[in-house]
Amino acid sequence: MEILNQLIKLMSTLLVIVLALSTPLLLLAAMLSKIVECFKYKSPKSIIGEVAVVTGAAHGLGRDIALELAKLGCHVAVVDIDINGAKETVEKIHQISRVKAKAYKVNVTSFTEITDLNAKVTRDLGIVTILINNAGVMVMRNPLDPAPEDVQRMIDVNLTSHFWTKNVFLPAMKRLRKGHIVTISSVAGLFPVAYISTYTATKFGATGHMKALQLGISCREAT
Repeated sequence: MEILNQLIKLMSTLLVIVLALSTPLLLLAAMLSKIVECFKYKSPKSIIGEVAVVTGAAHGLGRDIALELAKLGCHVAVVDIDINGAKETVEKIHQISRVKAKAYKVNVTSFTEITDLNAKVTRDLGIVTILINNAGVMVMRNPLDPAPEDVQRMIDVNLTSHFWTKNVFLPAMKRLRKGHIVTISSVAGLFPVAYISTYTATKFGATGHMKALQLGISCREAT
């Protein structure tokens, strides 16, 4: 009987040792599994038939984004204060895709014009479920000491306009329980850049705005 008790104690001790030694390995395996899961390829979500608003889409990056969205089957509202450039973007979209696309002349710093844009796009293309805040300016007339009007313009275009577009387009996305808001920021939104403090401040603001918005939506979904 005494031998049996000693054997049970020995087996228990060995079990504790095995568990102690294996726990770090199990934790490491779990962490590696999570890391691998993050990098697993996921087929891209289809946006065929969705309606996107792309600001600053008359040329440059905005035009390229509009074209890529069209290639993926998304209807595109090409928004810019340069209506001729916006129309050129629409022509290029129609050359590569059969999606619906239309140019809209809009000053993104005006809440009224953004509200009107939503009504027009909804009428012409459908309810907006993708918003690309791409419009931006960097006024370099006097980067060290910019004029007050240049400071205000960069703030209005690069930052304030994002609040207007979010306020106007997000409610419908919430009702439909789907949608995407993308803000084109800059490396200046991550690291301060000398001599362009106003531009840097606006991009920091745009980045912070999106992070706060994402956090707010995540918290709401969790409750």
